[in-house]
Amino acid sequence: MSNTSRLFRFSLIWLCCILLVSFATRSLGESMNENQAKAALLYNFMKHTQWPNENKLSHFNVLFYGEETGVAQAFKTIAREVTVREKPINVSISNKLVPSQHQQMLVVAKPLSSQLADITTHLAGSHTLIISDNASDKNSVMINFVRSDKNRIAFEINTNNLVYEKLIISRDILLYGGTEIEVAAMYKKMESLLSTIRGKVHQQRAELEQSLNALSKQNQYIEKQAEQITQQQKHIDATNEALHKKNELLSTKEGQLQEVSTELSHNKQEVNRSRQQLIAQSRTMDVLEAKISENTDILQDQQERIQHQQLILKKQSEKVSQQAETITSQRNIILMALLLLLAVTIYIIIRQNQALKEKKRLYETEAALVKAQQETLDAFQSSLQLKTDFLTAINHELRTPMHGIIGELQVADRHNPISMRNSLDSIEKSAAQMMTMVDDILTYTEIQSEQLTLHPRKVNMRSLFADLHHYYRKLCEDKNLQLDWLISKTLPGVLELDKLNLIKALQKVLDNAIKFTAHGTVRLTVAYQMLEEPSQEESSQEKPGKLGRLSCIIEDSGPGIKESDKPYLFEAFRQHESGLARHYYGLGIGLAICKHILQAMHGQLNLSNRPQGGCRVALSAPVRMVSTNPDESPISETHITPLLSVNKPTVLVVEDNDVNSQILQRMLTKLGYDSTRAKNGLEALDILDAHLPSLILMDLQMPKMDGLDCTKAIRALPNESANIPIIAVTANMMTKQLANCTAAGMNGFLDKPIKLGKLNQTLQQFLASKQA
Repeated sequence: MSNTSRLFRFSLIWLCCILLVSFATRSLGESMNENQAKAALLYNFMKHTQWPNENKLSHFNVLFYGEETGVAQAFKTIAREVTVREKPINVSISNKLVPSQHQQMLVVAKPLSSQLADITTHLAGSHTLIISDNASDKNSVMINFVRSDKNRIAFEINTNNLVYEKLIISRDILLYGGTEIEVAAMYKKMESLLSTIRGKVHQQRAELEQSLNALSKQNQYIEKQAEQITQQQKHIDATNEALHKKNELLSTKEGQLQEVSTELSHNKQEVNRSRQQLIAQSRTMDVLEAKISENTDILQDQQERIQHQQLILKKQSEKVSQQAETITSQRNIILMALLLLLAVTIYIIIRQNQALKEKKRLYETEAALVKAQQETLDAFQSSLQLKTDFLTAINHELRTPMHGIIGELQVADRHNPISMRNSLDSIEKSAAQMMTMVDDILTYTEIQSEQLTLHPRKVNMRSLFADLHHYYRKLCEDKNLQLDWLISKTLPGVLELDKLNLIKALQKVLDNAIKFTAHGTVRLTVAYQMLEEPSQEESSQEKPGKLGRLSCIIEDSGPGIKESDKPYLFEAFRQHESGLARHYYGLGIGLAICKHILQAMHGQLNLSNRPQGGCRVALSAPVRMVSTNPDESPISETHITPLLSVNKPTVLVVEDNDVNSQILQRMLTKLGYDSTRAKNGLEALDILDAHLPSLILMDLQMPKMDGLDCTKAIRALPNESANIPIIAVTANMMTKQLANCTAAGMNGFLDKPIKLGKLNQTLQQFLASKQA
């Protein structure tokens, strides 16, 4: 090594030592503002933290989430001058969390600290170090800034959350200002030690300033050479870094494109199948329209015949009048000419008058019959018009979301991941809208066939109304409406009732309230009243638990109910508007469904107008109180927690449709389960001979052996396989079909299309009960 190189290294080392000591002295002796202090602590957090995959990183990403521009600008100044383990720091500021971007450290602004729990859930498993400021939720904290007094900034560390994210942080970071959560008595000892070090630093500072003057002349020459070498090295590093970034970006986009293409092909097959079904339904509707047209022609012919009969009756009436006049003249002639035959003539006249009265009565009866036929014809025409309007509405309501699905598939840019994500979101919304209408039609069909039965079970009422509030708060925000959610404190924690039908009735009324309210407020009031003496219907139900009445009142500030519409409120297919110029969507069967559900629950449904404007709907039903506090917190479908167990349970999927089975297995993989597939019941029995799965998802309609026969065969097995939980997966959720599944030995039901949250809840429920 040359003397110049040795001199250069020696001078550079001394210069770094002088700068570090000077910076430490200035930090200890001089005061910094709050933003600079927080920025310096953020840099120390990064230096003392190790990420599991940092050896593959070319740089560290830091995202400031919110509007903390002061701290962000101060940290940017530091990041431009320093590195972390010889890797540069990339700093960005955003008001949104983009899932596709990955950062090593996320700094949450103080106004957003209340959202820390949602942010932690959103970034679970991403190995992101989350820095919060004055957060109140200590369970979600990783590193949190706190102010122990006005002149001092400290921080607290939750090591459990760091270990969960596989982050390793040195305990030396506590020397920079950790609170007594982690530091305890060590902080006081370090404070005295720092005061001693401060005195020594002041003494050494004078000595170092003398050495700095002596080295200044040598550094001028060294700096010129170092600048040339640094510029060349920066150019080489920048070129290599740019090439590395481009290679990583290219590989990432290729993987994303392949996943999106695979998912798109599956969705396209499903859409084609749905399109064929809709085409078949359209043909059926064309046939019905032809029949309706034929019936209209028949009715017109009948109307013409009735008019012809009315003309005949009119002529006969005129003829009767003429006959009456003739009889009167004949009677006068007979009285004047034949006095001897007076008695006979009077007798004949009386008989003729009686005959005429009988004829007149017959004519009046025929006229009343004609009038009744006309009224029947008018009622039939009104019913025909009502059904025609319903066919027009259902045709429009089904084709509208289908247009959204097919249209998004046609205009989506398959080479742009953002465009594909937006298109998939629109397709999901349209599919959910279509499924809501299909569910309403199936429910009404079940009611008409008198197959609606109740399935009471224990329900956590706080969780039920919390899920409804989360959903309808978003709908009201989209329409700039105020949502008042008033839950009585006397509402018990657990009640025994039919949860699905209660939610369905509440949703119909709340949907109507939001749909018909253009501005103002929608309010839900929930109350519970103990019944001193049960009614006759309730006393017949010999079940444990105290009887009470659950009341739900929904009020809105909309237009209210017209007097002309009140007699038809609960008639099916009656809508606020009809024809092609409707302002409101829907099939017109919501209130009819609510009425039948409340009747089945022995409850009441009342509608009225509010004095200050708007509508008031009151639902009430008898229920049984199980507990004042919930025994257990049900699993929410909105938060999906993947399985983290090393020994993953295996789920057997029995499904003949390839697309449905692939989607179901991909859902299971996402939730952390292993899966295997059988195409029919016979294959499922063969698999059970070789392997014992933890749970079976059973389709009902399959070739060779259907789901019901396969379940009966499994329950008849002499080994441990007979006790495996079996969940029915079916698109036919009619009560009769569910009863057949229960009779065959199935433990639960999942309706198609399956929602990921409902699948997760069902698996955890039955696997937990099996382990217990």
